[in-house]
Amino acid sequence: MVKVFFLGATGHIGGEVLDATLNQFPDIEVTALVRTEDKGARLRKRYRNVKTVIGDLDSLDVIEQASKDVSIVISTSPSTYFIFS
Repeated sequence: MVKVFFLGATGHIGGEVLDATLNQFPDIEVTALVRTEDKGARLRKRYRNVKTVIGDLDSLDVIEQASKDVSIVISTSPSTYFIFS
């Protein structure tokens, strides 16, 4: 089984790319980096073969561990991000 690590899956563009990817290749296993458990729960509810890890683009240890055994990394996240409060 092909394993994919996905960054940006909960964003507007990332959500479209994830949806199109899973429609085209329904048997792949996806691990998505999400910033909150709530966002992760929504992804897992919608897609049976998506796992999530909590972190952000600064969580290098999380990203390194999650991408360790994957065949493909897809990033639709920006190179910089802003947290609005």
